[in-house]
Amino acid sequence: MDVHEKFEGTDWQKEALPYGDIWIGDVVIERKTWDDAYTSWNSKRLENQISRILEGTNEGILLIEGKLNQSWIWRNKKNYSQISGLKKFLNRMSVEVIPVVYTDSKADTVKYVGGIIKRLECGDFRML
Repeated sequence: MDVHEKFEGTDWQKEALPYGDIWIGDVVIERKTWDDAYTSWNSKRLENQISRILEGTNEGILLIEGKLNQSWIWRNKKNYSQISGLKKFLNRMSVEVIPVVYTDSKADTVKYVGGIIKRLECGDFRML
């Protein structure tokens, strides 16, 4: 388990990663807040990040963290049409390219990742 940044209350090892933000074996998670996802999508950086993950693993996940209605892009109403475009992009990614997962907070992200760790350890990852 390697992560790009520190997560309080975890024993996850922080280190520089070639791509993605969280590595759990072959599973690579690109973690974005709504604001970061919006900025990265606008600059096409998000597409590049997803491409790098897909070149390195078949087990990529794009995780969007936080509540949209608490983000800067939501509070700045002039971006509403852009938010709609981002949502369409994320829906397309989820169906055609890479799973997109939403968590409400960093604590929820930790719980979600913990669930992946448990399922990998039990051999239940990608199983119903």
